Order: sequence, then structure tokens, then C-alpha cells
Amino acid sequence: MRLAQARILRPHRRLASALAFYAASFTGLTQNPGIDDGNWIVPADRTGFRLANGNAIGLENPGPTNGSSTGYDDSIWIRYGNWPANQEVIITIAKLSPHDFQEVECIVRGSINGRYYEYNLAQDNAYSTIVRAEGTGNDLDDYTELAQLGGIPGGVNNGDRIRLRIVGFTLTVHVDHGAGAGWELVGSHIDTDVTKNGPIASGAPGFGGFKNSNGSPDMADYAIAAVEMRGI
Repeated sequence: MRLAQARILRPHRRLASALAFYAASFTGLTQNPGIDDGNWIVPADRTGFRLANGNAIGLENPGPTNGSSTGYDDSIWIRYGNWPANQEVIITIAKLSPHDFQEVECIVRGSINGRYYEYNLAQDNAYSTIVRAEGTGNDLDDYTELAQLGGIPGGVNNGDRIRLRIVGFTLTVHVDHGAGAGWELVGSHIDTDVTKNGPIASGAPGFGGFKNSNGSPDMADYAIAAVEMRGI
């Protein structure tokens, strides 16, 4: 297939060489396609986001596309800049009335070539998974599944926060349902899988979304309301 060109969304300033923290909500922004502050990367063969109603909403076109028979051109934003290898990302879920197979995704150690670690969470809490995206030059559905974590404790609710952290090659997922409950462990996994391109040593945090080919293509019902990223 002909590979799409990765896109840096008009960075308007050079970021510091040792980034340690970034946080944002998307309140008050209406952009299609979205650029936020311009310091996001859309990996090659993936799609971006639009910003509306205070949320980042995926622009993935569900169904076979970009040479993939399965339509895995997930909506992905990776934060521009040089980040410490040990990092975490926290997303706040905006859940309205989703249907079909929809996911929100936390990304760590992401790069412009489409390699990254991903934790995905289904809108109906039927599954959640840690995977490793193997990068461009392969079919879009070339993911290495590292761990099936099942549903999260307490189910998936509007306003929940999900945290994916990587230290060394240990990935750990927590959920915070708010109301003073604090962080609850969902699961963890150590990446020792040396097949394909092997473990990912560096990159930047980000977030994503996915929807399968059934039903309405609009991803607004299961989106991202806010994001925090930090080096640890």
C-alpha cells in the first residue's frame, strides 16, 4: 500500500528538550480537524481528532481504509517533543450514549512512525487490552497483543480517569472513578516480547480512539475530555 505521510499539526513554537508535564482540557475549542495548540503528531496511516463540545473526538473512518482490511486507522495524537522514557498519560473519559465497538486509548512511548504502546478500553467494559503497535510499513492491524486485562472495576462512566504508566518495560493501568475513591489497579504487564520490532525504548505520550465499521461513524459519544502527561 502507499503509506500516508505522518503529520505534525503546525507546531507554533519549539518545545523544551526535556518535557516533564503537559495538561489540557478542550473546553471552548471548535476545530475540524483539530490542532489544539499545534504540538501534536498524527502518525503515518492513522487519523486525528476534531474538537467540539469540550471534547477531542476521533476522525477515524470506520471500515476498511488506507490499505487495511480491518480499518485499524485509529485516531491518534502523540505529544510533540522529547520526553523521558518513563512516563504516564491520564485521560478523562467523555461518555454519552456510545454503541458498537468503541474504544478510548492511552498511548505511551509513541513516535511518528506509528510505534507505540496502547491501553484500550471498550465503552461497554467488555474488554481492555495492552498492545504494542508495530509501526508503519506493516498492515494497520499489525499489533502485538501483550495483555488482556478484562473490564475495569466499577465499569466505564462519564468522567472516569484512566492512567497508563510505563517504567522500564512495565506497563501499569489504573482507574479513578472520582468522589474520593482514588486510583484502583486495573492490571500490569512487563513487555519481554522480542518478536517483530520488539519492546519500545523511547517515545512520547498521547491518546487515541477507535470505532469499528458498524453503525454511525460519529465518535462523539465516547471521547476524551481532558488529558495529563508527565515524565516520571
